Amino acid sequence: MDAFRARRLHLAHLAELDSHLREATDLESIRLLVDEWFAVTGLKRVTTPAESPECFTTVNPPADGPYLAVVRPAYVDMATRKTVRSGQLRHTDDPASAIHDDSPVGGH
Repeated sequence: MDAFRARRLHLAHLAELDSHLREATDLESIRLLVDEWFAVTGLKRVTTPAESPECFTTVNPPADGPYLAVVRPAYVDMATRKTVRSGQLRHTDDPASAIHDDSPVGGH
């Protein structure tokens, strides 16, 4: 029964997203819609690896640069604290695109 409800909710979200995409005049309204869904469902977008370093992996070797930059955020189900989608980091020579904290980053 729970799987059926989850599927219906997922399909309802997809239908709502499709409707918004076809009617929206700007990307910001889509972003706000997705943020609303995140709040309702308890999904958290993690953009700071220091929050949950175990949710991130690196996509290139450390030799590519001394700094780390977020390529893709991680997504965490706050009800279970499980990673829904791992985030990605890349080593870079560019300090401007780097993560600006001194916390250790794991998962690489």
